[in-house]
Amino acid sequence: MATAEARQEVETWLGAMWFELVNEVWDKGPEDFDDTYERDSLDVLEAFLLQAIPDPALAAKPDYIDHLDWAARYFGETLVERFEGCAWQPGEGRYAGLPVIGVPDGTGLQESPLSRLNIALERRTGHELTRAYDAVAAAVPARTTELPPLEERYADLG
Repeated sequence: MATAEARQEVETWLGAMWFELVNEVWDKGPEDFDDTYERDSLDVLEAFLLQAIPDPALAAKPDYIDHLDWAARYFGETLVERFEGCAWQPGEGRYAGLPVIGVPDGTGLQESPLSRLNIALERRTGHELTRAYDAVAAAVPARTTELPPLEERYADLG
């Protein structure tokens, strides 16, 4: 069970979601990025990151951390948008202190977008994000319930 402090940190991070995803795509995302939260957009995003961050050791450097933060938000929101019951939550265990996507597959699976991006930078296959997306798709049905618009979804947080 996440602590109240961990929940507050994730809520603060989520409070900036709309601004970060909608306004910062031009500075932090791929040029002419079609940010539709579709599976295919994840390969485009990953290719951009692999080109922008040629060495995984650079990922934690100030010049790149904002790009990773934006990409983690986008990847996580893609899972939230596409799969029923997926939602942001504070990470537990090895993901403690990170915002993760709780995957309602009955096993307590957590998908850490930031950790997944670091794996993508290490492995450099160009398909780590879609591989993770496909794993969630195999375990969780597609979303059928409508979500509030992104600008409203986290407006009361932060």
